[in-house]
Amino acid sequence: MDPHVPSGRVRREGGSGTVATTLAVALGLVFVVSVANLIVYQYIAVVSHAAVDDGVRIGSVDGASACEQAIGELLAPLVSGGSIGDVAVRCSNNGAVVAGEVRVVAKGWLPLVPDHVVTASAGSAREAP
Repeated sequence: MDPHVPSGRVRREGGSGTVATTLAVALGLVFVVSVANLIVYQYIAVVSHAAVDDGVRIGSVDGASACEQAIGELLAPLVSGGSIGDVAVRCSNNGAVVAGEVRVVAKGWLPLVPDHVVTASAGSAREAP
């Protein structure tokens, strides 16, 4: 009997690893995209907090409308990227304190990644112009 000739039934396994490999690669890519989405969420949170801090600082000298305008200008590059669904900016001036608040809704990139809501607020004592 020749050892190079298969005896009995021959199983054809050609391509069976392709399905497993494709699924593994797909799950790996979903994981990478989800992690990247979380990193972007953190970036949006940091930018939102910085924008409201700067807006309130400007508003403490120039008023609540300048505060809202400054926050809007700082968040404009972030909003133009398309990853944010909704941005709400509110500044108020009660005479002694200028307060600002921004609420940002960042959309998830995949259906299984939920939207992320960031609310940042800051206040500053009113300064004489």
